[in-house]
Amino acid sequence: MAQCDVAVVGGSLAGSFLAHLLGAEGFKVKLFEPVEFPRRKPCGEGLSVLALPYLRAAGLWSPELQQAALPFYGYDIWLKSGRRCRLNGKGEIPELYSIPRSVLDDSVQKAALANKNVQLCREAVSSFSPKDTKWCITTDEGRYDSRQLVLAAGGIGRSLLNLPSAAREKTARRYGFVAWIKGSWRQSPPRLIPIVQSDGYELVLTPERDGVLNISVLISSTESSVRREREWYLARALEISKTLGFSAESQIELRGVPEISASRLSHVPNLIFPIGDLIERFDPIGGMGMTHAVFSAAEAARAISHALHGRVPTSLAWQNYLERRERGARYLRMSSWMSFSLNVARIPLLQSLVHRAPKLSYQAQRFIKGGFGTKVSCCLEE
Repeated sequence: MAQCDVAVVGGSLAGSFLAHLLGAEGFKVKLFEPVEFPRRKPCGEGLSVLALPYLRAAGLWSPELQQAALPFYGYDIWLKSGRRCRLNGKGEIPELYSIPRSVLDDSVQKAALANKNVQLCREAVSSFSPKDTKWCITTDEGRYDSRQLVLAAGGIGRSLLNLPSAAREKTARRYGFVAWIKGSWRQSPPRLIPIVQSDGYELVLTPERDGVLNISVLISSTESSVRREREWYLARALEISKTLGFSAESQIELRGVPEISASRLSHVPNLIFPIGDLIERFDPIGGMGMTHAVFSAAEAARAISHALHGRVPTSLAWQNYLERRERGARYLRMSSWMSFSLNVARIPLLQSLVHRAPKLSYQAQRFIKGGFGTKVSCCLEE
C-alpha cells in the first residue's frame, strides 16, 4: 500500500497551491486529480490583488502569469434604475486582474509537480477512512495511506464527506453560467469591469487577453418566475458589450454552474483539512473565490507543516487552521457582502450611497480589504 505524508483530493488552484507549499518543505504529497489540465472552469476569472502576496511569496506569480493577466482598477456598475456609478481609485494600482483559470490553475499545478516530492495520481477517490493515526484513501484502482488528509475539491469533497444539507449554511439559491466569446475591441478594453443589474439576474463582463470576453450570468431563482433560455441572457450580454466597443466573432465555450449560492460548512469533520470552495463558497459577485482558495490553502499548509514537524499535535494544528481561516474569511465575507448587497439584494440605501458618494463607497471597500492585508499577515512570510 502506497504511503505519503499528505493526501490532497483535488488538483485545482487550492489543492495544487497547497501541494506546492508542502512539497517545497520536503513532505511527500499525493495529489489526486483525475481531470487533465489545462481545462476551463466556469468562473468569472477575476483575481483580487489580495491573492498576489501569497502567489508571489511562493514564487508562483511568474512573468508568464503576469503577461496573461489583464489589470482592472475597479467596477462600472449599471444600476437597475438606469444610473451608472464607477467604483475606482485615482492611482494606477489595479484592484484585480482577469486571468483564465485554464492558465492559472495549470501553471500552479505544473509548479507543484516540478517538485519530486509531489506525485500526481489520476485516480478518482471513492472514499476515505481513519486508520490508527493515519488516513486510508480508496480509489477505483488502489488504496493509499496518508498521515494528513486535505479535501480541495468542492463538489467531490461534499460527496465524499456525505454530510446532511444542514451541515452547510446557505444564502438564497442562485445559479448561472459562463460563456467565453472571441472578438475584438474598437479601441482598448475598459479599465473597469462592468456589472449590469436587471430583473432577477446580473451580468459580469470581464475582458481577458487576446480578445476574449468572459461573460458571467448570475441568476437569483427566487426573483425569477421564469428561467429564460441561456441564449436570451447571452444575447443581452453581447448587446451591452457592443455598446462598450466589443465586436463578437465566435463563442469559444459555454459552461453551466448548478449552484453559485454562498455557503460554508457549519461542521468540519474532525482532523480533515477542507480548503477552498469546500469549506466556504463565496458568491461570485464579490470576486473573493480565488483569494480564498490560495489563502485557505496557505493556512492549511502552515498548520499541517507544524503537525508533521511535531511542533504541535495534529488536533491543535487542525483547530489553529480553522480559527485562522475564519479570522481572514471575515474580511473576505464583508467585502463580498457589500458587493452582494449592492448588486443582488440591491438595498436602496446602499445603492443611493454608491450613486451619490462613489468615492466614499470605494474607500469603505478599500478599508475592508486593507484589514485582510494587515490583520491577516501572509503566513508564507512568517
